Amino acid sequence: MKKLFITLMLAVGFIPNFAGADETLDLSDVTIIVSSCDKYSALWEPFFGSLFKYWPTLNTTHKNTEILLVANSAQYQHPRVTMVNIRLETSWTDNILHALERVDSKYVLLALDDYWLNTPVNEARLAELMKLIRSSDAAMLQVSYNDLRYQNGEKHSVVPGVMYRNKYAHYKLSLQLAIWDKQALLDLLRPGENPWEFELAGTLRSHGYPRTIFTVDTNEPISYINATYQGHIREEAISHANDHKFYFDHKKFPLLGKFNPRLTAKIWRARLKKFTQFIQHPGYFVATQIQE
Repeated sequence: MKKLFITLMLAVGFIPNFAGADETLDLSDVTIIVSSCDKYSALWEPFFGSLFKYWPTLNTTHKNTEILLVANSAQYQHPRVTMVNIRLETSWTDNILHALERVDSKYVLLALDDYWLNTPVNEARLAELMKLIRSSDAAMLQVSYNDLRYQNGEKHSVVPGVMYRNKYAHYKLSLQLAIWDKQALLDLLRPGENPWEFELAGTLRSHGYPRTIFTVDTNEPISYINATYQGHIREEAISHANDHKFYFDHKKFPLLGKFNPRLTAKIWRARLKKFTQFIQHPGYFVATQIQE
């Protein structure tokens, strides 16, 4: 009965027809923001080399889609990349807030500098997802299911492979690759947070946020590798750069191994710091909720 109702609604035009749509990708209202800093400038060549190799229309059909690279004082010379230099950096969220001041578009595709594309972008699928976020006025749509442990929620009734994120889902505001409504991102950001704090505290803030948050759980339009972890380079990233003949000085980063005492100590120090902060300031997360 439900399927019959949806079919009838599609027929009369009350529901946008997403399924099987052969859409042309429209990025006229999208800005790409790449979050980085000078410390990780060695990642830029393989990042952009991968981006333009696997998404070549950014240099043709979508050549007017602005690409912003957030850093401190270092420069990356490429005609398609605009630098947003923040010399006196205070926090990751402050950097993103500063970059958003430069954005005129309604949507942003927010990427971290270690997201290296490894397969061609599926523009038909991305067009389908852009149509969904526009028609539903959603806050965010995560376009990668990097960690299936956190992909949970009700299936979208029309668009295949899309879920509504549960209201109280863990890592609801994951910083995996996502399309954001600019205003929603501004609403959920708070100055003074690093990326991990934003994912944790931002997720709590999102629990009371009224706009929909989507994620794909199958058929991701953009596939990539996470080149680093906690400042350590992954072996697959080195192989990726070598295979594609991208210049990459991987010796600037310690290698992520099966057992790394330095990394283990760093992770446990970070966990202890978070636990201590929570014990000392139990009202912190409540205080950072969206003010209605």
